[in-house]
Formats: sequence, structure tokens, C-alpha cells
Amino acid sequence: MARPRQLIQTRMIILATWFIVFIGTGSSAPDVPPLPPPSAPVMPPPPPPAPLGASTLCIPREQDALLAFKAGLTDPTNYLSSWRGEQDYCRWTGVECNNRTGYVVKLEINSNSAMYSPFTSGPLGGNISSSLLTLRHLKHLDLSWNNFGGKPIPEFIGGLGSLTHLDLSNSYFGGRIPSHLGNLSNLISLDLSNQVESCHSLDLSWMSNLRKLQYLDMSKVDLSAAVDWTHAVNMLPSLVALELNFCGLQNNMAPPLRSNLTSLESIHLSFNSFNSSFGANYLGPIPAAVGNLTSIQTLILGGNDFSGVVPSTFKKLKKLRLLRLSDNFISGRIEDLLLHILPSNELQELYLDGNNLTGSIPAQLHQFSNLSTLGLSNNKISGEVPIGIRELTSLKDLRLYSNDLHGTITEDHFMNLTSLQALLISDISLTIVVDNAWKTPFKLTTAFLGSCILGPKFPAWISQPTIEVLDISDTGIHDSIPPEF
Repeated sequence: MARPRQLIQTRMIILATWFIVFIGTGSSAPDVPPLPPPSAPVMPPPPPPAPLGASTLCIPREQDALLAFKAGLTDPTNYLSSWRGEQDYCRWTGVECNNRTGYVVKLEINSNSAMYSPFTSGPLGGNISSSLLTLRHLKHLDLSWNNFGGKPIPEFIGGLGSLTHLDLSNSYFGGRIPSHLGNLSNLISLDLSNQVESCHSLDLSWMSNLRKLQYLDMSKVDLSAAVDWTHAVNMLPSLVALELNFCGLQNNMAPPLRSNLTSLESIHLSFNSFNSSFGANYLGPIPAAVGNLTSIQTLILGGNDFSGVVPSTFKKLKKLRLLRLSDNFISGRIEDLLLHILPSNELQELYLDGNNLTGSIPAQLHQFSNLSTLGLSNNKISGEVPIGIRELTSLKDLRLYSNDLHGTITEDHFMNLTSLQALLISDISLTIVVDNAWKTPFKLTTAFLGSCILGPKFPAWISQPTIEVLDISDTGIHDSIPPEF
């Protein structure tokens, strides 16, 4: 009879141990791992960390608001399949909660993924429910890359007063942008770019309250009637980046006398043409006031039909790293522009392609040693390519095609260009003379050499395995293609 008593005592010890573990862990008991066999030491596990948005923090009214939001949407791909009432909403796709309070702080419902190209609409559409107003702690709302069928942006979004980030880009909104968005005084980032053609704003005065705004993108929104755009933007003292490409911007109002944009680092204003109210191209110079934006690092003004010379005030843009003035009607001598107008301190990318620049490339270019891209194609630049081009020791991309250049290029021109990847010198009267055994200091991926004189023998130096795009048409080569090519 002793053996049964020993078994009973052993079972009681195990039960007692389990009871202690259960009491010690409280409501976390379901997460406790199985008890090890009796031969192993019995140790209560440490309490697990609380998961983000734990179910005990779920707030019923916020869950109801999210479900009402989902109910208004069309979702043919079941993008929101995880949005079910019996599950913790903080674990739903695109929902992020405050770990301490359980409030929804971020709603990221977009389809910008590999399965959708930039030119196709996303899976979600329908109507955006005003139930989102219940989410009073929502700071980040991203509904980009969806398809709302040309409907206007809902006015009630202007009531989400806690928002710091609003992204409605690429979502097929139309109609007039509601001025109610000006009530979002805590906004840091606002992206309304790339909507349907009817999306427009008659003025931008509603932005005057967005004093904290740092990033603004309204590219492809029709702003042709917003003649106050320069003054409205000047009311955004915290602005760091401005993108207003393809907006039909006008230029019939004088810019502000004093700039408040002391933090502005990036301007993208391409392809606006700045048509006048009479419908004719403005064809005026780049405003000299641009040179007063001394904090600018990126300045993109391509395709705006600017004419005349680049203002001398550009010399003050000491922090400028990228300058794109391509596809305008800018005139002047290239040597004056490079040596006396453009800042060379930090400049890394310079695009002057497609203008009316004349003159010759200056012999001394050492001050542009940080330059990685030099685009001078499609101008009227003449003379020879100076050997000083080798002073551009950081150069990766050189574009000189479609100019009036002539003369000879030798190995000396390329001596220090160890980073060169793209050489585009086609449609100009150049002769390239190098030793047949020349080992290039660079590895090209793109080479446009059409109309240059390379022959009559096939130049061994272009047999580079890294080359992906090659044009050697009309280059005077009368030779067989080597087998290693």
C-alpha cells in the first residue's frame, strides 16, 4: 500500500506547483508554457512583454469607427481581410496603436506594392466614412495608391486635428481640394499629388495656418487659377521640401519682397510653362529672387520655358547639390555660367540639357571636383572638349551629345575619371584617339558614341562586360567584331 500513497503525494506536489504558477501569473496563465516533466526543476517563467496594441487596450468606439470605415470601402482583393471584429484591431493590416493607451495613431491603407504598377489603380475604392473623426489621436493617415473614382477629397478630413502626416497621393481624387485641410495646423507632411485631371485648387490661401508644414507635394494638381501661389507658399516658415510639378503655375504676380522660407532645402517646379493669363508662354527669365533661398540644396526648374541668362544671384546658393534647368530656353555662354554664376562648393549634379547655351567648355574645371553628373547635351556649345574635363574626378555621367563640339579626345581626357559609368557624346564631330591596348580607368554601363570617329579598327576599349547600352553607329569602323565582344 506504500506505493499508491507515494503516487498520490507526487500528484499533489505537481498540482500544488501548477496552482502556484497559475496564481503568480494571473491573467497571463494561457501564455505560460507547458510544465516540464517532474524530473526537471520547476521554475515559473518570466512574464511575457505586452504585445503592441494588446487586446486589453482595445477601445470599442475606435474599433467601431474602423469597421464603419471598412464598410464604406470596396475591397475586391480582400486587402482588409484581417479587419474582423473578433480580433484585436491593433493587429489589423495598416493599423498602428499607441502601445500604452491603445488609441489608433496611424492608419496606412495603401496598395503601393510590387503587385501594382504606378500606372494602375489600387484595390480599394468606395467612400471614406466620417467615422474616422472618432479617431481623435490619429496622427498619420495614408490612403495613397487607391482608386476613389474621381470623388472629391472629403471635407471632414480637415477635422482630424491631430494629424501630422496626410498622404492622399495617387488615389484618383477629383474636384476642388477642400479648404478645410487648412484646419490641420499640426501637419508636418502633406501629399496630394497625382490625382485625376479635374483635381484643382482655385487658391492656396487655405495653407496659411499650416505653420508646421515641412513637406508639400501637389504635383499634377491644377493650380492654374491659384495666382497667389508664391505668397501662399511663403507663409509656410517651416517648409523644407516643395514639389509642384505639372501644376500649370502662373507667373503674373510678383514674388514676395521678403522670403520666409529660411528652412527650404528642395524645390521641384518642373514643367509648368508659367503661362500668362492671356494664354501665351511667359518666356521670361528665372526670377533673381530664387538666389535668396540660400538654404536650397535641390533646385529643379526643368521644362518651364524660362529664357534669358541664369541670374547672378545663383552664386549665393552655396549649399546647392543638384541643379536641373534642362528643357528651357536659357541662353548665355557656358564658360560664364560655370565660372562666374553657378556655385561650385557642393554641386554634385548639374543638368543644363536642352537650352540655347553657347560658348566653349572652360579649360579649368577643378572647382567642380564634387560633380558626379554633367549634362550639357542639346545646346549650341562649340570648340573642343578641354583636357581639363579630367579634373571632374567624381564624374559618373557625362552628356555632351548634340552640340557643335569638335576636335580630338585622347586617353589624357579620361585619366582621372575612374568613376565614369555613362559617356554620351554622340552627334558631335569628335575623333577618339587612344592606344589599341588602352586599359580604361573606368567601367561604362552606357556609351553613346554615334557619329564620333572611332575606326577604322574596332576599338578594343569598348569591349567592356559592364556595358548595357552601346551606340557606335556611323563611327567609321571597318573591321570585324571581335569574338570577345
